[in-house]
Amino acid sequence: MSSLPFSNISFIIQRFLRQTYYMRVAAAIRLTDPEKEQLTRIARSGKSARRLIEREGIVLLAAEGLENQQIGLQLGISRQKAGRWRDRYAAPRLSGIEKDAPRPGRLPVISKARKDRLVTKRASKK
Repeated sequence: MSSLPFSNISFIIQRFLRQTYYMRVAAAIRLTDPEKEQLTRIARSGKSARRLIEREGIVLLAAEGLENQQIGLQLGISRQKAGRWRDRYAAPRLSGIEKDAPRPGRLPVISKARKDRLVTKRASKK
């Protein structure tokens, strides 16, 4: 037993307690009646985008007190995805889930000014 690197049981317990101390807690979602009505209406609407309906379902389930893992199992998504949209809704409310976060992308090969010049040049030839 002395050859084990962690033979001291109190060290193992302290390490475990330190790890659980830093566990992240999901943002609590509390909805007002008008917010809940608006989310439910949009979620049931056939005209809303599928992604938005999924996000609103996450928020509604979070408001019922479900954890991210439970939301993920119920909706068939990962707990990380449930947590992401819960967090994004928590601060700016509905506007936080309506649009995706901006992503980095490839820079344009032709600048906007040069593109505008080409378009005007091409249009003037006709």
